[in-house]
Amino acid sequence: MKSSLPRVALVSLTLGFASAGFAQEAVPIEFYRPLKNSVSVGVRMIGGNAKVTFGNLGTIPSRYSAYNDASTDQKIYDNGSWTKTTARKHDVDDEKAAEDKLYGEANGTTSGNTKTWTERVWLNDDQTRYRLETHIRYTDEEHPEYNYTTSYIAGEYVRYIEGTHNGLTYNWVYNSTGQIGGTDGNAYVDMSSYSVTSSGATAQAESKTSGGVELQFSHIFKRYKRFEWGINFSAGASDINAKTRSAIGANLVKTTDRYMLASRDSKGNLVGPSSFPNWWYASGDDFETITDKYIIYNEGEPEEIEYTYASENLKYLDYANPLALGSTEVPVDVFGYWQIKGAYYMLRVGPIIRFPISKNWTVSVSAGVAGAYVGTDFIVDEYIELPDVAGNIRIQEGSSEKRFVPGYYGDINIERWLTVRTGFFAGYGFEKLGDYSQSVRGRTAQIDLGSSSGFRFGIITRF
Repeated sequence: MKSSLPRVALVSLTLGFASAGFAQEAVPIEFYRPLKNSVSVGVRMIGGNAKVTFGNLGTIPSRYSAYNDASTDQKIYDNGSWTKTTARKHDVDDEKAAEDKLYGEANGTTSGNTKTWTERVWLNDDQTRYRLETHIRYTDEEHPEYNYTTSYIAGEYVRYIEGTHNGLTYNWVYNSTGQIGGTDGNAYVDMSSYSVTSSGATAQAESKTSGGVELQFSHIFKRYKRFEWGINFSAGASDINAKTRSAIGANLVKTTDRYMLASRDSKGNLVGPSSFPNWWYASGDDFETITDKYIIYNEGEPEEIEYTYASENLKYLDYANPLALGSTEVPVDVFGYWQIKGAYYMLRVGPIIRFPISKNWTVSVSAGVAGAYVGTDFIVDEYIELPDVAGNIRIQEGSSEKRFVPGYYGDINIERWLTVRTGFFAGYGFEKLGDYSQSVRGRTAQIDLGSSSGFRFGIITRF
C-alpha cells in the first residue's frame, strides 16, 4: 500500500498559501485577471437642440363647404345661415289639432285644485296668425266661493302653411348690420364664407438641449503598456421640443352670396335696412314685447298680475334664388402656433482607446458612426379674426413621423476608479446628425438635428 504522506503535504501547503492570501488586506492589481468588458450608465446633456423651419404656413380651408354641398335644406356661412322653414307644432289646422289633442279643457292637465289648458285663437280670417292662450281654473269643493277661472296670453305667432312660402324662410340669421343693404321694400343680406391661402410664409423654431439617459458597453481587444483599445457601443435618448408663436401674412378669400328679402314682413310693414336691430346675431324671427295683466284670486280676494308676452313678426328671406357675388382676395394676418415635439433614440458604435494616467485615473476617447431613430409630432394651430365673424376661424391639425437619421459622434471622458471594478466617469461629447422633413395639410417642417455637444457623467463597472 502506497504512503499518503506526499498528498497530505501537498494539501497542507496549498491551504497554507490560501490562508495567507485571505489574511492580506488587499491583493495587488497585478494579480487580477485583466477585465475586458465595461458597462456604464449615465446622464447625457447632449442632443435635442434641433433647428426647425416651418414652411407654407397660413392655409385655412372654408369651414362649411363640404357640409353645404350635401344639403339643400340648410346653408351655413361664417357670418350667417339659413334653414328651410317647416311647420311647428301649433301651425296645424283645426282638424289636425283636434286629432293631436292640442287644445281645449278636455286636453288640459290637473294639479291639485287647479286645471290648466291651452286654446288657440285665430287673429285673421285666412288663419295665418294666431294667439295661444293659457286658461286656469281653480275649484274648491269645500269653499266654492273661492272658485275662479282666469287666462293670459302665452304669445302671438305667424302660422307656417306648407306650400304658401315656397322659396322663403324666416329661419335665418346674420352677424353684423353691415351685411344688410338696399332700400325699404328692396332689401338684401350678404352672407360670406372665408378661407385663407398661404403666401409662402415661414417661421423658425429651435429646441433647447435636453438631458437624457445613456447606456454604454465596451469591449477591450488589446492591451499595451501605455493604452488599451477596443470597440464601444452606446445608446441614449433625447427630447425634441421646438415651438414658436407669431403672426404671418396670408391671403383672405371672401366668397359672398346675396339674398333678397321679402318686401314686407308678416305684419305688412316694409322691410329695409332700418328694420333690423343694431346688434349681432339678429334673425328673421323678430318679436314685439307686449305688457298685459290678468287676475287670480287668493281665498276670494282678487290679485292683479302683470306679465309680458311676445308678438311674433317674421321677415322672410328668399333662400331659393341667391345672387353669387363671387370671391375677393385681400391680405390678412394669420395668428399661429407651430410645434415639433418628440424624441430620438441614439445608437453609436466606434473604437475606444483608454489611457491610464495614474493608479486610479484613466482617460478614454471614442469616435465613430451614429444613427438616431426619431419620432416626432407636428402640431399646427392657426386662426384669423374678422369683424363680421364671432370668435375666430381656426384650423388645428397634427401629424406623426418616424425616421432613421444617420450621423457620427465623438467623446472624451475621464474615469475615476474607486475599486478595480467600479468607478465614476465624466466627459464631453459631440454628435452630428442629418435632417428630415414632415408635413401636415400642405405645411412643411424641415427638422435639422444638426450638431450638438455637451457633458456626460455616470457610473462605470468592469467585468
